[in-house]
Parts: sequence; C-alpha cells; structure tokens
Amino acid sequence: MVTPAGGGPAESERQLIERASRSGVGVGVGVGVDRIDDSQAMRSLLTELIAGTRREVCSTLLAGPYPLSMLMSSWQSDIALLRSGVPTPVIYEAGAARAPGVLRYLTEVAAAGAKVRVARRVTHRTIIVDRQIVVVAVHPDIMRVPFLPS
Repeated sequence: MVTPAGGGPAESERQLIERASRSGVGVGVGVGVDRIDDSQAMRSLLTELIAGTRREVCSTLLAGPYPLSMLMSSWQSDIALLRSGVPTPVIYEAGAARAPGVLRYLTEVAAAGAKVRVARRVTHRTIIVDRQIVVVAVHPDIMRVPFLPS
C-alpha cells in the first residue's frame, strides 16, 4: 500500500496503476501503465522498444552482482544502437561499475559513444525510450519482474 503525502487513504499498487492509466497528459492524451510479471514478455517488449528507438535510450542499473551472461544478452544490440547514432546515456550504481564484467561493458559502450555516469545509489532499474516510454522495476534493488511500462 502507498500512503499519499496528504495522509489520505492508502492505495494499492493496482489502484495506482489504474489511476495512472486514466489520467491524461495534455488534452485528450492518456497515459497507459501496465504491469508485466513474465520475464520473457519483458525481454520481448524491451527488444521491440529498443529496435524501434529513434531518439535515445536512457537507462539505470543497480549495484548487482550480475552474471556476465546477463550483460551479454544485450551487449551487441547496445553497441549496434550506439553505432547507429542513437544517444544512450546510462547511470550505473558505483557497486555495479566496480565489477570486472560491468566495467568491461561500460568501457565498450563508452567507447561506442554512450554517456556513462556512475552514481552512489540507484534504487530502481529504469529504461526510458525516445523520451516517451518508461519501463521501471516495481520493487527497489532487484533486477527481475514485475516491471511497469507506460
């Protein structure tokens, strides 16, 4: 449950998602928020979003630790995206950036043109595509579903 700052009744995660889906940005434009609980569905969505990127992909990564296989799953597509001219600013938590595999990955994406920054603390895995679509982890400090794409 989430308690609003005004001290009103708490809302469940589902109620927050439904309220966000009904709200509008601008005149007549709604904001859709979904919840994805399936890892394969999340990977498919991200693959589709990244493939259609035209403007930029921004992302954050928590401290980890991460197996090299997780990084390798997107390594080549990340480099290809950068080489196609799509800006890719990334913010990685310092603990992640110290791991040898992550450091190697960050070195390569920086060499390909990514704007790499390191922060003391990153609480949620977040990916922003073309400044229009946001994918954020529901729970802090974990790298698994569920995620909320909007």
